Amino acid sequence: MTVKSPLSEVTSANLKDVYGLNDEDLQKIRDLRPLMEGQMESFISRFYEWLGQRPEFDEYFADARQLERIQGLQSDYWMNFFAARVDDAYVERLRALGRTHAHIGLSLEAYMSGVSMFMTMFAECIRDPGNNVKDPGEAVSLITKLLHLDTVVVVSTFTERTQHVINEQNKSLMQLSTPVSMLWDDILMLPIVGIVDSKRAQEIMDAMLMKIAETNARVMILDISGVSVIDTAVANHFIKMTKAATLMGCRCIISGISPIIAQTIVSLGIDLAEIHTRSTLKDALAFAFAETGHKAVSAS
Repeated sequence: MTVKSPLSEVTSANLKDVYGLNDEDLQKIRDLRPLMEGQMESFISRFYEWLGQRPEFDEYFADARQLERIQGLQSDYWMNFFAARVDDAYVERLRALGRTHAHIGLSLEAYMSGVSMFMTMFAECIRDPGNNVKDPGEAVSLITKLLHLDTVVVVSTFTERTQHVINEQNKSLMQLSTPVSMLWDDILMLPIVGIVDSKRAQEIMDAMLMKIAETNARVMILDISGVSVIDTAVANHFIKMTKAATLMGCRCIISGISPIIAQTIVSLGIDLAEIHTRSTLKDALAFAFAETGHKAVSAS
């Protein structure tokens, strides 16, 4: 499942409206570009002096060639910012930046602190009387609005991308936690380890039924020797799994019934009369062979 951020489908026109930026405002930001372009090398130099004292520097910027390339990209970003052409291509560049930050693993805290550092330098430059900015207060307010727009798009895309990666990892872990294997012709096995809750029980059932449908297996062995806790809810999950498998023409056997699990089931009064159980996987496999008409032949 892909989780989309609230801004993933928002257009540039929507964003300008939300942040109160009209064409006149954007032109005033563009008017600042010559001043900022003349100071950009100084801004970036100051930024990396500050960044050099942070732990992120050695991790991401220690390589001199990589650092030079990133500085060039950063200069391009800010020049694009002060060009203030807020169209859909502008927004897509911001989303690309968010995806890049998520890909390299740079934290949002590092990104936000960097943005704050640049905003401080821009405000100092604008308010410097020697730079003759007509209305410094308004200029700072306008670039703050645009920077908020930029930041929200970058952060929302970062979050979307990060959540996508987490979902893919969870999907992979789910597949690893439900490894349905073909043991023999017509015989499947699924070892279950850990805690079984309602969500995981549904995932196990889904994986089990899909494999049964794929292979037309006649017997499924569920080995629960690694299950941490057996209670009424867990037992009911297993009952549902066996009934679902039966509806698909597959006999389900539960193996790994230890003495402790057996006592727990008895004390809870759980009726497992409809379920085929075996204490060991060896016994379950022997039962499965008998069910399918296979014979085990000794290698000797």
